[in-house]
Amino acid sequence: MDKSGSAFPGYEMAGSNGDYWPEPYEGLTKREYFAAKALQGILSGCGHTLPHTSYAKQAFDYADAMLAQSQKEPE
Repeated sequence: MDKSGSAFPGYEMAGSNGDYWPEPYEGLTKREYFAAKALQGILSGCGHTLPHTSYAKQAFDYADAMLAQSQKEPE
């Protein structure tokens, strides 16, 4: 289970018949968001010769490294 937290939490309106209320919306996790950004960079600079799963693993490895670094105390 991904416990990195939401990248863009918010609310969406739920209900019917004119009776609406805000429902929490988690959105992407920080890990998913970081991986998407990393994948964008990875794919922009290569010839796409590896299997897709290799790029996805690289992207999540970068995301995990970013999350780990963000947990450290500033120097």
